[in-house]
Amino acid sequence: VKGVKVRTGPATYQQDIPKLWSDYMSSGTVDPSKDIYCIYGEYERDHTGAYTCFIGQATEDAADVDCFVIDRSRKYKKFVGTGPGETASHDAWKQIWADEGLQRDYSYDFEVYEPARASDFSNMSVDIFVSVL
Repeated sequence: VKGVKVRTGPATYQQDIPKLWSDYMSSGTVDPSKDIYCIYGEYERDHTGAYTCFIGQATEDAADVDCFVIDRSRKYKKFVGTGPGETASHDAWKQIWADEGLQRDYSYDFEVYEPARASDFSNMSVDIFVSVL
């Protein structure tokens, strides 16, 4: 996945991540026919510490410098966020953070925004894959 990234955490993510989305969507590199990935990784410890947020689209060019590789062989639990674009993902994450029985491994988590399900910003759907033990 090639795109843009920011190091953030609990104190600043509500400013950092929307700005990152804005920067990426206005970059002129977005292909509206391809999925957009939002990847969370390089966790300092867990969701209460710093982490890297990366937004981008799939690429085949191994020479791309700013890219993340999604390891599909890892074990993930899938969640679905729905609703207005400003809250669909965040509301789902609040449920994930509150799930005390969820055994996360804090490697890489990611969201997938498929064009057909994310084109209506007022009522969208996003798949969230959380890495688990």
